[in-house]
Amino acid sequence: MKLKQISFLVFFVMLLSGCVNSEIEVNTKIYDVFFKKIVKIGIPKILPQNIAIISGNEIKIFKEEMKNIDGIKEYTRDAAIGTNFKDDFRLLYVHTEQTLKENKFLGLLYSTKEKSMIVRKYDIDPNFREDFPNLTVYEFKMPEKISQLLEKYERTLPEDGYFYNSWPRIRYNQ
Repeated sequence: MKLKQISFLVFFVMLLSGCVNSEIEVNTKIYDVFFKKIVKIGIPKILPQNIAIISGNEIKIFKEEMKNIDGIKEYTRDAAIGTNFKDDFRLLYVHTEQTLKENKFLGLLYSTKEKSMIVRKYDIDPNFREDFPNLTVYEFKMPEKISQLLEKYERTLPEDGYFYNSWPRIRYNQ
């Protein structure tokens, strides 16, 4: 009987260890792709077209605060073009030196209300193939400092207009 209990305990610990390692791996990939080499961030709004730019010392805050991403949840949802991906989430343009050279951006969704961010799985895993219109994403907690910083820049935009609430249908890592 003791051998079965020990075997079960060892199996359970190994299973938990795999889950933790998997989350750490996803955390690292998200950080490396979106935040490690970040140079500028934009919060876009349309009708009329406006964008709030975050740069300089506040980028250092992003880099530091986003090093320890936690609470990662993976799920799949219908992301048909022209639909709101998830209520209260807005598009954030993330620029690295490389994306600026290529005149591109990385996109993620954020919500200051839910204090969360969402990235597409295929943006951090170039081998992952999506089955559109279904989209697999990672949602994770956003640090309080980042939420406050984004709220500060949202307030600099005109009250009229609309925030983008989904991604353009572009694959950034191609």
